[in-house]
Amino acid sequence: TDYVGDSGVVRDVGFSEMLKVVGPVLLYNKSKVPASRAPKRLQDCVDPYWSGRVAAPAKPTDPSALGLPEFWGKTGMVNWLKKLSANSPIWTRNDTEARSRLIAGEVPLLCPTRFDNAFSESVTSENLALVIPEDLGRKVAATEGNFFVIAKGAHAPNAALLAAVFMTSRLAQEVLLTDPAARLRVSPSVPGSPQAKALAGYQIINTDRKSPSVMTDLQETAKEALGLPTTR
Repeated sequence: TDYVGDSGVVRDVGFSEMLKVVGPVLLYNKSKVPASRAPKRLQDCVDPYWSGRVAAPAKPTDPSALGLPEFWGKTGMVNWLKKLSANSPIWTRNDTEARSRLIAGEVPLLCPTRFDNAFSESVTSENLALVIPEDLGRKVAATEGNFFVIAKGAHAPNAALLAAVFMTSRLAQEVLLTDPAARLRVSPSVPGSPQAKALAGYQIINTDRKSPSVMTDLQETAKEALGLPTTR
């Protein structure tokens, strides 16, 4: 997008929040996990040691969206999901519920979860630790785009759209870096942001470059691997 500064000069400030790093990552409660058993890999989540103790959001589309097909291939994704399901995870309705139970100490480990959802809580909570799995080869997955909803019949829909577009610009994201309450949410594409520092040295893989038919197939395949009903 273009921004007209105080000088009246139009300059390209780019988009920074159009790419969201989703992971996958592990999140665990340090007060509930011995240091010797701290998970480091996605494969650790299917270790019998964690049987019946791992929280897993019951959203079968997430494993395919989190980049597992890109990292491991379709067969590798299926094999891991089957092992996860066989390890008697504690299914939760969504990622938010799983993190709430983790923070409360009801479960020791959440696997898998999204980097963009878990990062700020891992920084602000002394008991939570976020782990980028070692078995992904120093890579993380990302998806394109944020969605903005403008109510039908809004008084000034164009103004709302402009505000939304501005908030995704590099300029607005850099301003948010100065706000202690918002800086942890600043896009990792902004140099110096906390997320950028946490992801230094990792390759970001865009997982959105799939056709709708391929995405549907991966989602249904993930459901089958987890033993959930499918539309096939």
